[in-house]
Order: sequence, then C-alpha cells, then structure tokens
Amino acid sequence: MPFSSSFQAVNSRFSNSQNGPLSWGKVKSPVWRIPAERMKMGREHLVPLSQQATHIAKSMIAAAPGEFLFPGNGPNKPLSENTMIYALYRLGYHSRQTVHGFRGLASTWANEQLVEFGKPPMWIRKYHEDWVELQLAHSEKNDVRGAYNAAEYLAPRRRMMQDWADYLSGGKVIDIKKAGKRAA
Repeated sequence: MPFSSSFQAVNSRFSNSQNGPLSWGKVKSPVWRIPAERMKMGREHLVPLSQQATHIAKSMIAAAPGEFLFPGNGPNKPLSENTMIYALYRLGYHSRQTVHGFRGLASTWANEQLVEFGKPPMWIRKYHEDWVELQLAHSEKNDVRGAYNAAEYLAPRRRMMQDWADYLSGGKVIDIKKAGKRAA
C-alpha cells in the first residue's frame, strides 16, 4: 500500500499522528488509541484498524528508529506536516488532492455503500451515518443525544474500515518492505 494509503486506511488526520511522539503502546491490534490532548475535539479517539493498517503499523513500529510512527529526518523528530502534501504534488496531484481530502473521499465512499434489502427490493445504507462520523472523530450535533450516547460502535466501524482497506488494496495485505523495494 503506498505511503498515503496507509493513512487513508485509518481515516485519521495527519496531525493526530504527527504532533508529538506516538507511544507504541497506543497502537494495538486492532485499535489505535489517540489521546484526548492530541485530538481537535479534546476527547480520546479510538480507531479500529483493518488487517492492512495493522500490518503497516506493526512494520513501521518494528522499523522505527525513534518514537514516531512517521519519523522525520532527525532523531526523534516527526515527519514534517508538509511531507505528505509534497508527496502528492510529486505524484501529479497538485491542486487536485489534499491529504485532508482523503478523509472526505473515505466518508463519501462509506456513505455511498448500499445493500439491497427485502421484497420488493429497497436500498439501505451499509454503514450507519453514526459509524462514519465517529470514525472521522466528528461529534454528535444533537447535544442531548451526545450527552447520553457514549457508544463507540467498534465492531461495525472495524468492519467498515476493513471493507475500506480492502477497497484500497484490492483485498490484499501488502508487505510494505517488499512494496518499497519494488517502488525504488
């Protein structure tokens, strides 16, 4: 899976992984815990990981020279916020795609997945909008519902993320060490 696809596979904001050290204890198969202090809304975010994202995270953790999942050039320095956007530019996506735009792409994909149900047939959403919004770390717009509903929906979100990763990778778990050698 290409570098940007590893991030697409979890639908996270790059700044959530980049700003400050990421303790390896925070990435556990199959959930990545992002502490509240690293989140825009100030609350812990749980990210269910697909098989592909878990494989990539484990490979990156094993190869990491320091404490960052996306290490930069210097020892114990994070990857620059601009690195991924510049990578997109070099791939020919200047003015056509942003790193943050991958979140919109994932949201659109998840919201468009429908299944046929019943007789006469009708179409229903495969992924509930609550799951999609929670995966993106968006808060409940209804204050009363938000005050009472603490559901994380980890099982259906994990299935959604696995389906998304399968869509991105064609259903294959890609060895990033081998993929990196082919790309070089």
